[in-house]
Amino acid sequence: MDSDETDTEALMPRGNNAPRDGPEPAPATVIAATDDEEPFREQLLEDSNTTSASGDASGGTKQEERSPLRDSDPSAIDTGKPSALARPSSQTWANASVAENADELDALIPHTETELVHLKDRDGFGSTRDEAKFAERKVLWWQTAFLMIADIVGTGILALPGNLAKLDWALGLSCLFVFYPLNFYTGDLLKRLHLAYPDAVSLIDLGKAVSGRLAETYLFYFVHFYFITVCGGYLLVIAKSVQAMLYSSRVCLPEASLLAVAALLPINQLRSLDGLKYFCLVSGLTIVFAVLVCIVELYREGDDQSYGDEEKVDRNLFTGISALTGIVFAYSGQSIFMELMSEMAEPKDFRKSMVATGPFLVGTYTLVACTGYAYRGDRTPAYLLDVLPYNGTRLAANIFMFIHMIVSYSITSQVFCRSVHTRLSPATCNAGNMKARIWWFGISSIFVFSTFIIATGIPFFDDLTGITGALQSGQISFGIPAWAALQAARQGKLSLRGTEASIQVGLIVFTLFLIIAGLIANIHSIVEHSRTIGAPFSCHCSAKPGVCGDE
Repeated sequence: MDSDETDTEALMPRGNNAPRDGPEPAPATVIAATDDEEPFREQLLEDSNTTSASGDASGGTKQEERSPLRDSDPSAIDTGKPSALARPSSQTWANASVAENADELDALIPHTETELVHLKDRDGFGSTRDEAKFAERKVLWWQTAFLMIADIVGTGILALPGNLAKLDWALGLSCLFVFYPLNFYTGDLLKRLHLAYPDAVSLIDLGKAVSGRLAETYLFYFVHFYFITVCGGYLLVIAKSVQAMLYSSRVCLPEASLLAVAALLPINQLRSLDGLKYFCLVSGLTIVFAVLVCIVELYREGDDQSYGDEEKVDRNLFTGISALTGIVFAYSGQSIFMELMSEMAEPKDFRKSMVATGPFLVGTYTLVACTGYAYRGDRTPAYLLDVLPYNGTRLAANIFMFIHMIVSYSITSQVFCRSVHTRLSPATCNAGNMKARIWWFGISSIFVFSTFIIATGIPFFDDLTGITGALQSGQISFGIPAWAALQAARQGKLSLRGTEASIQVGLIVFTLFLIIAGLIANIHSIVEHSRTIGAPFSCHCSAKPGVCGDE
């Protein structure tokens, strides 16, 4: 192929069959195009080798690095009109010589301006990234581990002693030890799916990749409602912490929830998980301190502690299933695993993050559940921090819990807000201007007040965690990863080894059981608690005796 000038019409970009309005661009030295692109591609590799060799023979004169975009006709960039593409520079030819496959070669062949801008966004993981959806990949695996702990070790741990009391020792400990390996397996399954579908940065993207638009739509609404429900539980704990810190005053739950909202809105303006990673270290320490305070108090009081008005645990089928769903909820974190991997510098290292968090999760959960049940027995409270007396111990533990839950809430809120922002205004998603900040503030405000409705509408802590575990956490932790793996295997994108296909079917069946049986059991519990404790949106004062009075 020679370098003679040819008619610019021969180089009309693909997909543009009709000429556009406007002045014709200035003529440029071009490469003649044919209907068949393969000869061009073959010549590109041949000429690149020749150019590279001649450059070496001439002394290897240093050349300015230029992208294919800069080598195209400047008039096309300025006006947006199609034009002839200038012959690529010798640097572009040389770069093409190291292309390992057709996709890399395509990235070096100039096309239309739009294609060039799109091609330059290819990342190092085999995907063409829509940058409105992606934050920069720079989070390390150990930082991801802290993010996971901050997100997973939230409200669920506070209900574990009560859940163990409902199931008793044998069944309760079996659930604690079995559910972690199951969650580890489905987490690793999501890692394999992310590597198979690098553009899937959320469960919603994964649903679209493996099953199309209908699955994407379902998962969009399901996952976002899950985020609202989970953060409703977080907000309930934050509000209960506010009440506990002000235990000498009559503070109703709706009032404490509004104070929590005021604390959440400023920190929820951080717009990437990377901006939260250093808060997660503080968050991890504060949850440890809060739980340790409760354990030390239980050891200190021993068998002489007063149970006050705490109800005796009623063991039956309904409470057992409710406790089961509560433990499922405590281990669940898969809702943001895809987002975490999408910001990791090395997504394949996600397993390291899970291995690092495993001993902490299992050890902490077992210690807390066993200590609470061993010392309180059949009168173990549904909310762990209720074991504390009304003094400085209660104040300190709830300050720690307040800090931890603020960070946990903010992580989930960030994922929710980025996803919605991408849908509503992708052009401003990663921008730093005032318009982008207004969009984010509006979305985060609606999210926070939606969780306020959840927290005050279902003020019974164990029921809120149980119904979330039944209706949503089972799908998030087991059903959706298993379904996506089966779909990916049908597409040939994922290899299910040995009996793995049967395992996926079993996980889906277990998910259906959790949804049906768990939903019935937890609704039954909510009705009972509304009758005996108080109606939704009522005061639910938790101050020390003699302060609340008649509600």
